Amino acid sequence: LLLLLNMGMVALNGNDWSNKTTIASQLMQQKLEELRSTLKFSNGSDTAQGMTREWRVTSEGSNLQKIDITVKWMDINNRSMNSSLTTYVKADSV
Repeated sequence: LLLLLNMGMVALNGNDWSNKTTIASQLMQQKLEELRSTLKFSNGSDTAQGMTREWRVTSEGSNLQKIDITVKWMDINNRSMNSSLTTYVKADSV
């Protein structure tokens, strides 16, 4: 019986991790698309779905922007977790 209880806890932890990393990936992709579509390359942070999202934009040369996006959350065991994304965007001059 104790073994089954332990297996149940492992399954709950795995499900929570999977759910939270999926949400974090979606939040990072949404912010990236927003930054690319508006061409408003500025730093910032916000909170969505109980997660903190931060983004930093740095100029890497002529019309090239480096975008770092990090999403942070607390897991089911109250441990701090995060996922991050880094990409480069070339914005043609208008």
